[in-house]
Amino acid sequence: MSVNKLIYGEFTTDSLITALTNDTVSPLIRELHHHYGLKVLDHKHEYQRVGPETSANTFYMVDKNGFAQGHVYAWEEDAKTHYAFHTPFSTKERGKSDLHRTTWTSHKLSSLMGALKKSNVIKPDLVVSKLRRAVDGLKHQVEGHFGKIYKSTDTFTGDEVHQLLKTIMLGAPLFVDRTKCQTALDKYNEIDSNLVERNKEITRMFENPFYLLAADKRGHIMVGKVKRVKNDKDPYQNEIVQSYQRISQDTLYKTYPDLIPILTMAKVAYEGTGHSMITPFIPRADMYNADLDVAYYYPTAVSEYQEQWMMIPIGWS
Repeated sequence: MSVNKLIYGEFTTDSLITALTNDTVSPLIRELHHHYGLKVLDHKHEYQRVGPETSANTFYMVDKNGFAQGHVYAWEEDAKTHYAFHTPFSTKERGKSDLHRTTWTSHKLSSLMGALKKSNVIKPDLVVSKLRRAVDGLKHQVEGHFGKIYKSTDTFTGDEVHQLLKTIMLGAPLFVDRTKCQTALDKYNEIDSNLVERNKEITRMFENPFYLLAADKRGHIMVGKVKRVKNDKDPYQNEIVQSYQRISQDTLYKTYPDLIPILTMAKVAYEGTGHSMITPFIPRADMYNADLDVAYYYPTAVSEYQEQWMMIPIGWS
């Protein structure tokens, strides 16, 4: 198999081809590609390793959707090649450190592949779990824009509630301050109105196909289209309307010209605001921007394995 076929999408470089061709970890990469469809995104030198620091390269591997599944490396020890696969998405029960518990090693390639299969280390549904968390987080950001929707009884004391019940149930005279009652009623009616508006907006934004972009530490974009649909088992599930792919920012602009206006507006909106920017148009933030009609969410610190998400409703597409 050509080395080029082991590299993901547009990210082929001469240095990556050379490194992949010459590195002793190549057999493991080929096995991971054959069994799971994983491909190499790039190679780096700064990863922590289990084993001696003798590997020249650590290869970062992604699935067909472009999301990082793990990284691999190899080293020579006792006249044997030792292979390693590290992932933050699976953990062994034993190990002297977090790094050891998330790294599988063996000098036998077949043994390592068997261990990865037995422990379900490679996650074919990784994109599903990521989307579930991202969409829930984005939805929460939009919901928060509409304020409080829970009706509290703290407005009235226990004695006042007692008086109100006697008035309703027994026709007793009302001794609770009517102004206080009217204020509470207006507040409750406002909450009902907010809830209706919120549900309308959630339906518009999430139950129609929408762009859901993810950006990682490299500034690459994982782009796809998603929508929430009702499910017999769960209240909702996320349906992938357009499959995900990892692309560069330049390719995003060329491939999705319909997104250029909103991405440009987002870039202008956050320039010079003090936000840490993952890309020129995606700030590191949990928020809903009602003026732009886009939402942002990140479940944890942005890294090679965790992304910042940007939701763009279908109205922009």
